[in-house]
Amino acid sequence: MELNAKYYLGVDVAGSKNTWFTIIKYSNGKLHLLQPPDITSFNALLDIGNKLGGFHAIAIDAPLSEDVVSESGMRPCEKALRIELENGGNPNWIMSQNSMMAVPTRGRSIASLLALYSGTIIETHPTVCLHRTLGNIPNYKKPSERVVVYPLVLRWLDSINLIIDTEPGWFEKDGCLDSLVCACVSFLYIQSPDSLENLSLKDLADSGVLNMRGHHPFIITK
Repeated sequence: MELNAKYYLGVDVAGSKNTWFTIIKYSNGKLHLLQPPDITSFNALLDIGNKLGGFHAIAIDAPLSEDVVSESGMRPCEKALRIELENGGNPNWIMSQNSMMAVPTRGRSIASLLALYSGTIIETHPTVCLHRTLGNIPNYKKPSERVVVYPLVLRWLDSINLIIDTEPGWFEKDGCLDSLVCACVSFLYIQSPDSLENLSLKDLADSGVLNMRGHHPFIITK
């Protein structure tokens, strides 16, 4: 743990053997890639939280709230995003929680565990952030398209004016990029909140407080 350093964690949630994390450190006005993207687990996240003494902010790629009266398994903001993506992007990036198997449960479990180490935990959607920030993006989630992951890393960092030392070998799979975007969004949430949109406000407006469950805002780039 470095005195006066601030740590930002990004977690891309999937199965128990395909959940990725990245940590960026903000120190002396500069950002550093403290932890390159890697596979993680509940225990590993707790260990790193203990080692660093906590995180300034955390962003998780998994639904951390739900609309309990939605038969479709989608929140109002997700329905609106699908409509937006029909005019560019891919509406299928936004999935119903009914079809996501254990991801919502794992995401909420991780958020609950990490609440010990940060008072600021948000949900984000890396692919939508990339699309909104960069425009048309290749389908980097296809195994045959892994060669596009690192160029997307460089485009993403350049577009949000972040300079982080990176190596191509750290970014070979979609989870690598997604966890990095999550870490960057957690940093932007603290350092540049005007560059982000809080989708949870639409959920509260459209569905109402009594129908929403979850305590973490859903944040993406504008």
